[in-house]
Amino acid sequence: MKVADIYYQQMEKPDRDYTNAQRAEQEYRNMINQFPDSTLVPRAKQKLRDVQEVLAERETQIGLYYGSRDNYSAAIARLETVVDTYPLYSKSDQALLGIGDSYAGQAHAIQMAPNLPGAIKERVRAIYMDKAAQAYARVITRYPMAPTLKTRATAWWP
Repeated sequence: MKVADIYYQQMEKPDRDYTNAQRAEQEYRNMINQFPDSTLVPRAKQKLRDVQEVLAERETQIGLYYGSRDNYSAAIARLETVVDTYPLYSKSDQALLGIGDSYAGQAHAIQMAPNLPGAIKERVRAIYMDKAAQAYARVITRYPMAPTLKTRATAWWP
C-alpha cells in the first residue's frame, strides 16, 4: 500500500507523463489481490478508481484529439479502449459519443472517396453508420441525462 501511495502522490495530470499512474494502478491491484482481507482494501479500491480516472481521461483526450484531426480509426481505437477498460470512468458518455462521431466521420469520408465504386461505397458507409448508431444508442441507454447527448449525437445524423 505504501508503494502504491508513493506512486499515487507522484502521479501527474492526465496530459502529462502517466508512468506513475500506471505503476500506482498495478501496485493497488497487487495489494488488493494479495491481501483481500486487509482493512486497507476499501481505501485501495478508492485510490485505484482515482488512478483509473486519470488514465481514462488521458486516453479519452488522445482519442478526441485524433477525432478532431479526422484520424477516425485511431480515435475509435483509443475511445473503445477507454469504454472497455474503464467502465466506471465518469466521462464514458463523452467517449461513446466520440466513438459515434468517429464512425460517422468515417462514413462521411467513405461517401466522399472518389475512387470507390458506388455499391461498395454505399455498403461500407452503411456499416459505419450502423456502428455510429450503436455507439449513440449505448449513450442513450446508459446515460440518458448526458448534457451533450442531444447536440453531439445528432450532429452527423442525416
